[in-house]
Amino acid sequence: MANREGDGDWKKKRQQAQPFINKIRSCMEKKARWFEQIGFMRKCQKEGLAPKGLQIKLLWNIMKSQYGERLKRRSEKRVLKRAVSDLFVKIKRVDQKMAEHRLHLKQILGFSKVFIKKTEKWV
Repeated sequence: MANREGDGDWKKKRQQAQPFINKIRSCMEKKARWFEQIGFMRKCQKEGLAPKGLQIKLLWNIMKSQYGERLKRRSEKRVLKRAVSDLFVKIKRVDQKMAEHRLHLKQILGFSKVFIKKTEKWV
């Protein structure tokens, strides 16, 4: 088969797009990981537990009292709620970054929405 003129342009264009495609892939992986963490933390909230990394440590003499136990439970509940909230903020930021990369692919490199969607599914 003869080499068409457009093939060279397409390969060059695709090479220019590859860093942005890799960034979108990386963002998608982060987003998936964070959704898994949110699911785990929500299960912990439902059961009234706190993951090991989010547990609060108080002095032993405070922990012996009912007030200390209540304080610990409330604090762990707040920390867990805040951690979930922070993950949602991270997801929102990563969505914005992905949108910027898609926009760059579309406007500057001239790829169609269909190509971008298919590439995202493929990665």
